[in-house]
Amino acid sequence: MTTMVYETADTIDRLRARDVMTREVATVDGGSTVGSALTLMRRLGVRHLPITEHGRFLGLVDDRLVTCALLTGADRDEALEKPVEQVMTRYVPQVGPDTEVTRVSRLLRSSRSDAVVVVDGQDRLLGLITLVDVVGAVAHALAPES
Repeated sequence: MTTMVYETADTIDRLRARDVMTREVATVDGGSTVGSALTLMRRLGVRHLPITEHGRFLGLVDDRLVTCALLTGADRDEALEKPVEQVMTRYVPQVGPDTEVTRVSRLLRSSRSDAVVVVDGQDRLLGLITLVDVVGAVAHALAPES
């Protein structure tokens, strides 16, 4: 039993952001509307949409920010037509592809975001890691599929 615990810990310690990130991430540009972002999130069944410009990460909009935009505006239609850039957050933890998953999990825990973006040295978006991705990786390390 003790050997299995050490092997599992070693497996988790070796995991990097590139091992658990979602690579095919839908994005929108800052000029897209809140309504179009909401439609895309619903269609794809996702809660987070990175905002990019020419492949470079600018910010993130998620279901909570969209909900706040819709609830705090006097006019729902006006809120849906707002540029997503006006409701996105720029304060999203960012990591490189070689970052240890243990560090990613600490960032998720300490930040107000439940997603971390993976970028290269030029801030180009490479992927997205959510809390669900980290939990799935740890669960797989604990009980690998046969």
